[in-house]
Amino acid sequence: MQRAVLLSMKVITPKLINLNGIIPAWQKENEKIGKEMEKDFRKTTQTWTHKVQFVKEIVSASGRIGVRIYTVDTIWRYLDEGTKAHYIPVVPPSQNTKAGKPGKGYLAWRSGYKSKTSVGTIPSVAGGASGSWVYSRKGHMVSGIQARNWVDLIYRKWERLYVMRMSNRMNEELKKAQPETRIPKMVW
Repeated sequence: MQRAVLLSMKVITPKLINLNGIIPAWQKENEKIGKEMEKDFRKTTQTWTHKVQFVKEIVSASGRIGVRIYTVDTIWRYLDEGTKAHYIPVVPPSQNTKAGKPGKGYLAWRSGYKSKTSVGTIPSVAGGASGSWVYSRKGHMVSGIQARNWVDLIYRKWERLYVMRMSNRMNEELKKAQPETRIPKMVW
């Protein structure tokens, strides 16, 4: 199951207020906010050669309206959620690898590496493998990946902005439609 940023709100209004004129404005604002949130997700991979597809959904159900962004990309999720220490086995020459080529019977990796991403930050930076090649005919234990928690970071960045922008948009629309109306309370 993928982790996602889902921001939504429910409006509690007096019966006298007609929300029909406000809903399309909210949907437009949700689209704008969704595009901006998606940019934050894309920043996590801006220096990657591996391309990640993010999905943006405008949700509307049970009197709530919101925006949801997620990806099902395995590599992105490994970094977002982290991995445990694990053993990487050597692929025997007789077995096929992901690329459809037979395994060479050894592991190969570069001796140096600078991570393109770090814990507690959204954007990725320059980095990658460097140094001389290391070869091993035995498997290799790796320490795992420390979770970047991008979903949590982006959620925290946007939770207040979302309520503020949606409230402002609603207030603007209410003032246009009913200038003397008391502004309804929003529940988030």
